[in-house]
Amino acid sequence: MAEAKASARPESWNGVGAYFVALALLMFSNGRYPIGTCAWLAPLFMLHFTRGGRALIRLPLAFLGLSATFGWQFYGMAPLSGAAYALFSLAFGTTLFLPYVVDRYLSGHWQGVTRSLVFPLAMVTSECLASLNPFGTWGSIAYSQYEHLALLQIVSVTGLYGITFLIGWFASAADAVWEAGLSLARARRESSAFALCFGAVMIFGGGRLALYPPQAPTVRVASITRPDETRFPYPPGVNLNRRVRTGEPLTDAETEQLHHRSNLIADFLLGRADIESQAGAKFITFGEFNFPVLKPFEPELIHQAVELAQRRGAYIALPTAVFNIGHKPAVEDKFVMVTPAGDVAWEYHKTQFPPGEAALLTSSAGRLPVIDTPYGRVGAAVAFDMDFPNLLLQAGRQRADLMLVPENEYPEIDPLHSHMAVYRAVENGFNLLLHASQSLSLACDYQGRIYGLMDHCHAADRVLVAQLPTRGVRTIYSRGGFLFPWICIGGLCLVALMTVIRTITKRQPAS
Repeated sequence: MAEAKASARPESWNGVGAYFVALALLMFSNGRYPIGTCAWLAPLFMLHFTRGGRALIRLPLAFLGLSATFGWQFYGMAPLSGAAYALFSLAFGTTLFLPYVVDRYLSGHWQGVTRSLVFPLAMVTSECLASLNPFGTWGSIAYSQYEHLALLQIVSVTGLYGITFLIGWFASAADAVWEAGLSLARARRESSAFALCFGAVMIFGGGRLALYPPQAPTVRVASITRPDETRFPYPPGVNLNRRVRTGEPLTDAETEQLHHRSNLIADFLLGRADIESQAGAKFITFGEFNFPVLKPFEPELIHQAVELAQRRGAYIALPTAVFNIGHKPAVEDKFVMVTPAGDVAWEYHKTQFPPGEAALLTSSAGRLPVIDTPYGRVGAAVAFDMDFPNLLLQAGRQRADLMLVPENEYPEIDPLHSHMAVYRAVENGFNLLLHASQSLSLACDYQGRIYGLMDHCHAADRVLVAQLPTRGVRTIYSRGGFLFPWICIGGLCLVALMTVIRTITKRQPAS
């Protein structure tokens, strides 16, 4: 039946035209150059292409097109090159391609609203399965909608996948209108169902922004990045990265030189923190790895932070890189919180690592810290952690009001990676101070409103200061977690099962 419906469609525009329009739109639907509108239109044209003609021709072309355009979107953003990057693009292309395959072989057996739901259910299922890879939720089409604040509010209910579902449903419903000769009357069920749902989502989002903005008192927060390496260069002849990987021990002279360098960096950063605390900042943090220190001298660094926190009555959160040459792991990507009382409230190690780093770093086994303060409950995550909604769900369930997140990035992922972190804030109802060395630092509330920005690549003074609300909110998502994607996966399985049953029933001869 599906093949019969496809073969009855005209071949010219449905074929070449739709395919190449889809490719052009896909190039700007995600990654380095996301245009929000393209993310909505690209699946429509590709879906129209894959629903027509011969599957043996169109599906392979769709797979190649999706893989190639994904490679274009994220070129330079992934830490891969050559054949490894080609395989990476093909792997992600497969996850993008699977919903079109599912739609091709299931949707033709159904009519109306049920038919229009097959593709969005498959998109959510595929993205959810893809998020189990080492890159987390990188590549999700939902991240293209960062600037649409009213739409973004739906993630407080459904998580990231609510936006993915809407994009997929728009493509399917719009294609039903296209197949009906652009007649809304002939596709009224599909178009009306989508329009009602989308309208409800936008009313919910607009209402949440207008009627329930943050009302709590604010607290001044600040984050600071150390200057470029040219100001604090490594001692001549000391290749610390090589020593980390080989375990070759440092000489006494090299140890003293590196210790001196660490002290210079700490003096600069804590001096800037002292200035910000005098201006009223109660929470001060820095970029990931901004405090390099050799293991034997770590207590000395912490003592400096304790003295500052006690003297100024501020919370000082130090993202340290603790080098323990000759031991495994050789580096601790540690985030240390010092309170005004002089206590170390947490020592959190980054949980999620980009591929290639895990062998060198130690982990906190996935437990995010959250503490009580006079300014609300404050928690922490580090960099790549923010790409894993299942990990950040802990912050929502622990009722964190403010999350401090240090990152150390590179210009190619500026600003996408920082924008991705805003989704975690809206999902879980916490305010966010994210400081990203080499990229975009931001402060936002639990509805995604931006209170402060600082782009490392363009700022002369790399300090971010903002006034953030001291209270977050409990969200439906923080209570229900991954309920929505599980509903979508279950719905797709049900449609597949019913399709099989209907097919078998039709093949049985009448008695």
